[in-house]
Amino acid sequence: MTRWPGSSVLFAMSGAPMETEPTPTTPIMDVEAYASQYSGRVKLARLWFVATHAPPGSPLELDALRLAVEAAKQGVDTAMYTQVCRSPVATLHALSVLTT
Repeated sequence: MTRWPGSSVLFAMSGAPMETEPTPTTPIMDVEAYASQYSGRVKLARLWFVATHAPPGSPLELDALRLAVEAAKQGVDTAMYTQVCRSPVATLHALSVLTT
């Protein structure tokens, strides 16, 4: 999301202007559609980038991290798998899934 200098208009990642200020529940992008364009390590790297650059605690971060964990489990890059699965948000998500 970008605010152009001297402008009050916000632009989402697609470059289209947004009419209102996004809130934590406002979806900025469809992470699943974005991720479906990639495979393998590239998919995992892009999901990890989105997860680590999204606002903390936002639905965007959680969706990207969930998909990154799934992609990491399917791959062979053990270093990236370890990095993704050891992130604090992934740990909290795993605990919430186990306790519900």
